[in-house]
Amino acid sequence: MAQNNTSKKSTKSGRKAIHSKGKRPYVKKASKVHDEKQELLRYEIIVMTFVAIGLFLILCVYFNIGGIAGKGVRNVSFGIFGVGAYLIPIFILGSAIFKIFNKKNERLNNKLMLLVLLVPAFSSFIHIIYIKESQINIYLMGKSAFFPALVNYFSVSSKLHAGGGFIGGFFGDFFAMLLGKSGSLIVILLINLSLIILLTEKSLFKLLKFIGVKIQEISSSTYSKVEDAIAERGGSSQKGKSTYAEEETTYLMNIEQQETTRKVRENMLGKSTIIEDYDIPKEDSSESLQESEEPKELEKISEVAEKKKESVQISFFKDAINKPNQEKVDMKDIESIKGEMKAPINKTLYEYPPLQLLKDNPFSGVRSSKEMLHKNAEKLEQTLESFGVQAKVINISYGPTVTRYELQPDQGVKVSKIVNLSDDIALNLAASGIRMEAPIPGKSLIGIEVPNKEVSTVHIKEVIDTIEFMKFPSKIAFALGKDISGETIIADIARMPHMLISGATGSGKSVCINTLITSILYKANPNEVKLLMIDPKVVELKVYNGIPHLLIPVVTDPKKAAGALYWAVQEMSERYQLFANANVRDLVGYNKFTEQDEELNKLPQIVIIVDELADLMQVAAKDVEDAICRLAQMARAAGIHLILATQRPSVDVITGIIKANIPSRIAFAVSSGVDSRTIIDMNGAEKLIGKGDMLYYPVGMPKPIRVQGAFISDKEVERVVAFLKASQKANYNQSIMEQISKDPKATNESESTQEGDYDTYFEEALELVIEREKASASMLQRKFRVGYNRAARIIDQLHEAGFIGPEEGSKPRKVNLTLEDYYKLKHEANENEASDEAVISDGED
Repeated sequence: MAQNNTSKKSTKSGRKAIHSKGKRPYVKKASKVHDEKQELLRYEIIVMTFVAIGLFLILCVYFNIGGIAGKGVRNVSFGIFGVGAYLIPIFILGSAIFKIFNKKNERLNNKLMLLVLLVPAFSSFIHIIYIKESQINIYLMGKSAFFPALVNYFSVSSKLHAGGGFIGGFFGDFFAMLLGKSGSLIVILLINLSLIILLTEKSLFKLLKFIGVKIQEISSSTYSKVEDAIAERGGSSQKGKSTYAEEETTYLMNIEQQETTRKVRENMLGKSTIIEDYDIPKEDSSESLQESEEPKELEKISEVAEKKKESVQISFFKDAINKPNQEKVDMKDIESIKGEMKAPINKTLYEYPPLQLLKDNPFSGVRSSKEMLHKNAEKLEQTLESFGVQAKVINISYGPTVTRYELQPDQGVKVSKIVNLSDDIALNLAASGIRMEAPIPGKSLIGIEVPNKEVSTVHIKEVIDTIEFMKFPSKIAFALGKDISGETIIADIARMPHMLISGATGSGKSVCINTLITSILYKANPNEVKLLMIDPKVVELKVYNGIPHLLIPVVTDPKKAAGALYWAVQEMSERYQLFANANVRDLVGYNKFTEQDEELNKLPQIVIIVDELADLMQVAAKDVEDAICRLAQMARAAGIHLILATQRPSVDVITGIIKANIPSRIAFAVSSGVDSRTIIDMNGAEKLIGKGDMLYYPVGMPKPIRVQGAFISDKEVERVVAFLKASQKANYNQSIMEQISKDPKATNESESTQEGDYDTYFEEALELVIEREKASASMLQRKFRVGYNRAARIIDQLHEAGFIGPEEGSKPRKVNLTLEDYYKLKHEANENEASDEAVISDGED
């Protein structure tokens, strides 16, 4: 019995111990919740008290309807702060309201401190304005005491409700005695402006610039209206201008405004408006290279721009003055190898397209609320804490497409632990998917990119109409878009120097290419940049037919596209020969060299744009890959740049050789991580959300940058193209068009002779097969870098001549001639040729 009682007691005591231990966390939690409620109630009472004080002060100070107490408060407020008393009720009421909606904002205390400092600074400024120079001299001479004067300031401001009051007099007189009235006025004004800038976090210079732009717009509009009124009264002399303004108010400015805009752009961009049109006879090209007709709906713009061109286009140069020829070293060599790009020129005026052809962004100012961003940051910290990861959000970058939360993990927290929680973070934030950048380049932080619920479109006009774009020195820079922090991103093709663009269908590739082309049209004239466009899809780039920047019409036939690429290889070789004769290393050096000789023309940069690489690789993979690799390896210094785009990022399209020679990449949204690794050699593109969301990976960057691409609509492209086609006609290079219509391999290599004659590689191939003691078409392909058809034809010619044996299945053909016999035959052939020449010369004598 004793044992049982003992066991029961121990059991009871054990249960009590268990229950007492189990209740402690719940009791603590309940008390914590109760304390939080009490704290919230106290917080609300304090805030409402300040709201009431602010409203009461407004009634007292502004309206004097607060009774006896209100009158006393009013007099005391004006006595202490002077005119600054008008600010006190507004500051108190505004701070209370701001505190209601931003309870956990740690920066609020700093703002309140700035408000407290702003009141005496403003009162001191008012006091300095009111005080007289004689009063300051009295202080300096010691004829008046300092503190009795402050009491006088209090009484005067209390009665008259003017001046700076006690506080303003104290600080104002102090600075006045030290610096004088003028010096103290400057210092106190600087203090006030500094406090306002810190309080509002707005740039004063940007505000002044905005005001100046608005004033300029108003003055320009007023001037235009006055000119229109004068034109209406003046009669027919101004009739054309008014008609132009009435017909094209949607797309084009009137003549005066457009001329002003053009001059401003020229000054900012530092551009020469004289461009070179090459005198090449125009002939009808093949069907695949036909120039597309102008859109019918844009005929009105074309007519108006044509009228404008006639009114402003003038001739800048007359016949050149004949000068005595000067002897120059290597000039004959340079002249002898000039190609089609060095033809005689006509110099005409190039009209840069106006920005009014592009649309403004109607949602440029839409941003997510700070409260929502801070709530998401708190959720993110709580989510990580629930998984045992201690981290704190240090910074939030709000971009057009995504918001990046920059986390700083505690010491000892592995980066991989946070990366593995990506799906859990997306679940708690109710996001479609997140992307992590661990770590952020240049920072000891981890970036978590969360898609915005409302995506903001970045229009191309936002990027082009910026100082960064206008001042950018390169002529082939283009408006890429905006990054996560909303900063403008300008990409320079010259530094890339070649670029690969890839992504799934509808992810934004074609829009990116249109943005690139349009940026070049706004940035450079046809004398500075030439475009060679290849569009196997036919419908994407054909709209650009007719613009003056094109070398030839847009190539749509995949077979002729290979010929166009081989022409570029030949042009590259000719340019390097020019550089060698001029003793320069690149295009920039050669163009400087041409400035010393008026007979030489500057060479333009050439940008080759291929919209769908996959179609070309299906038709002529070997030829296209060889041409692309040669251009990618050597064309940078020659001023030739490649832009390749494809919607099929597979290894049979983007081969290892192409990837190795094209360092800069842009990856749009893809379906899998495999495709992402094919483009940028890492995962990440599969987590993009599409619609222009991209990973920009230029050469030299350790990691890709997430950018929201600039958007340009088809209508905007058509308007820009219609303007350029109407202001200046295209001058296509007919010789290039004829050249690329031939066999692509014949463009870059020595052409084969007619059937029955030996190939130009015949002797070299014969020496090769004799040295190797075997003959095969694949060996000739590798040695001479020719296609299979040509290599097989050379093998057949060697067989017909009797130098090699017949086919033996998969084995190489046998060689019927030794190296000694070959040299003997070659020596006899040379002797016979020499004797024939001697006979011919004797006959002529």
